[in-house]
Amino acid sequence: MLIENACNPAPNNRYSVSTKFSQDLSMSNPLFKLPQQQSLLKRNPLVFWQSVSAILLLLSLVHWVGD
Repeated sequence: MLIENACNPAPNNRYSVSTKFSQDLSMSNPLFKLPQQQSLLKRNPLVFWQSVSAILLLLSLVHWVGD
């Protein structure tokens, strides 16, 4: 949208003053913000704890077999 307004062929559709352009350029557009990636613990705590338990079980088995 910013580039369209700045480069529009119709003069009345362009920015009227450069300060509006620089203000739009410095502000981030909420449409382009990437969503924050949540950790697995917050997204799905059950899967997190099942994974931790499975890893601990495997480590225990490896230690037990190694003895």
